Amino acid sequence: MEHTQSPRCQQGGAEKKIVGKASVGISGGKESNLPEVLDGKRYRAIDRDQNTWYLSISEVDGQPVEVFASTAFDRDHELQSRISNLTTITRLISLILRHIFLNEKLTLEKCLKQIKRSSRNKNDLPDILYGVLSRYPEAISSQTSAVSKTASSASMDVNNRE
Repeated sequence: MEHTQSPRCQQGGAEKKIVGKASVGISGGKESNLPEVLDGKRYRAIDRDQNTWYLSISEVDGQPVEVFASTAFDRDHELQSRISNLTTITRLISLILRHIFLNEKLTLEKCLKQIKRSSRNKNDLPDILYGVLSRYPEAISSQTSAVSKTASSASMDVNNRE
């Protein structure tokens, strides 16, 4: 295999991966969307507890831009906590990969959005991380400006109707 991996990790065949659109910054400041369908590779790995994991890496021009991980045991209650943590990790890694390879701007606001989406239960680790990190000035100012823009837009709509 090309990449350094554990001997128990096997690469599956190349496959197409369907993903939702995500806004991506491209050099020159232009915004574009990731395609609906991306090339990707799937890897199978066995963890220390003998659980089988499937890692899917979506690519643009041969560069990784998204990471997904799943297991056949995701309905097991003991694994729910591990899975929400795993979801957080893969979402944040995907943000970093898009920043590195596609020049997408990386902000605390984007990180918080992905952490919040990763939470499966109140007071799980992603929920706790979101609560702590959302107290920082950049997060507060971006939330405040988002609320101001929404309020401003709503008042403009009302004025336009009159």
